[in-house]
Amino acid sequence: GDTIVIKIADNGCGIKTENEEKIFEPYFSTKEHLAKKGLGLYFAKIVIEQHLGGELYISSTADVTETKIVLYKELP
Repeated sequence: GDTIVIKIADNGCGIKTENEEKIFEPYFSTKEHLAKKGLGLYFAKIVIEQHLGGELYISSTADVTETKIVLYKELP
């Protein structure tokens, strides 16, 4: 088709429900020693969505967190 989909899954502890809406915010981290330093997912979302015209999604259950990157072969 006209998209490239990359899925990455891990079997860690998942993302707590109360954190799902915050994970793409700048400086958010669930790790206390990294408080005020969480920029990775924020920058990933910016690059994928604003510079590559794609989409970034994260879904989580208690056992698996899946990251999905959707890239379009032609920019919208």
